[in-house]
Amino acid sequence: MNELLETFIGSNGFAVQVLTIMGVLRLVLKPVSEIVGVIVKQTKTTKDDAFVESVKRSGIFLKLLFVLDWLASIKIKK
Repeated sequence: MNELLETFIGSNGFAVQVLTIMGVLRLVLKPVSEIVGVIVKQTKTTKDDAFVESVKRSGIFLKLLFVLDWLASIKIKK
């Protein structure tokens, strides 16, 4: 099995790099998004709620979500 993996990694280095980047993005972005949402809901002020909602409705954020979903299959709640 190790020989098979070493052969695959050796001959498909770029694909392995892309898959690694996709995995790292999924591991980092989804939990960070959830943590920010929980923190914002736990605070007493509503200013941060409004700020997060305005960011989520912005065109740049929606385009970023589309790109992340299309390239790395990362689905972050809107």
